[in-house]
Amino acid sequence: MRRADNRQVAKLKTHIVAKGRYGVVRLSDEAKAAYDALRKSVDETRMREAVTIRRYFDRFAEHGPRSLDMKMFKALGKLKDGTGGRVQLFEFKAYQWRVYGVMRHVDNIACFVGLGVDANKKKDKADPALMSRCAKLSSEI
Repeated sequence: MRRADNRQVAKLKTHIVAKGRYGVVRLSDEAKAAYDALRKSVDETRMREAVTIRRYFDRFAEHGPRSLDMKMFKALGKLKDGTGGRVQLFEFKAYQWRVYGVMRHVDNIACFVGLGVDANKKKDKADPALMSRCAKLSSEI
């Protein structure tokens, strides 16, 4: 794969964390590491977030994005990707924990690909720098 400036782009490695009739949820190495840390946490709030986000991932994989309401999964808007185009960014959210990513078809399967995590989100607005980084990473899928 080549970028707009004709440089070769390595394909981003992703990990499947949920699989169902609708599709799969994949996470980049960075997002998977944050998700694994969340799942191993013994803090009561973190444990609640881990159970909730897992349930949302499974529901998305089985029934698709329309099975989740705006408090669980929502579109954040279009941002510039790494190739000069624009990409729609989405977020899964469980209490203070957020994962940002894009919808793609990988190997002809509908996927949410999580590219970045905000583990301690305190404000209502998403971090613009993190969203921009995720949009740029989306061109490497």
